[in-house]
Amino acid sequence: MRGAMRPIEEKADVTTMQALRCVEFRVPAPLCLERSGHMLALSLRYGLVGVAAFHHLLIHSFDDEEELEAMTAMEAWGDVVEDHVRWEVRPRLAIHVSDDLPEMVGRFAQESLGALVPLYRRLYPLERSLELLAAKFITDHRPSIERSWNPLVRRRRAAAFRHLAADSVYFACGFFDRRQDDLQEVPEIALIGE
Repeated sequence: MRGAMRPIEEKADVTTMQALRCVEFRVPAPLCLERSGHMLALSLRYGLVGVAAFHHLLIHSFDDEEELEAMTAMEAWGDVVEDHVRWEVRPRLAIHVSDDLPEMVGRFAQESLGALVPLYRRLYPLERSLELLAAKFITDHRPSIERSWNPLVRRRRAAAFRHLAADSVYFACGFFDRRQDDLQEVPEIALIGE
């Protein structure tokens, strides 16, 4: 039988659950995006809020063992996101989605976390890291984001996706600030604005 949780394990669990709630209350609207674009916008939001969550854990790790525990929790983020999308978010999505959507969202959300560690080690500020990660995500997934776009609306839809990405950066920064103050994620914050 496992003993009591260590403080960093408990902090990782709480932070992970709060990050999931943050995204759950701020699921991006489909706007004019195709299904693949909406799925990628949702993935990016989970990824960037995850980055903020684990940045919080890393800066509050007091020794190498706690940092390792935070990194271990970070490696599980994609699986945690997959379960959250499958059971909490998918039934409420405004678009028809396939059965493999939760797995894809989890996989893409994990990508941003993999790119966090080098930026964290170079002491990049969180907001700048989030902006760089969002830009990299858009560049890496441009063909999927733009799939089936008519050339006449491409510019407008690209702007819509960039707007969703900027919102995700903003929400992730707000989430980080609330974690710093140990505030819980509640739907009212999303309703009245950050």
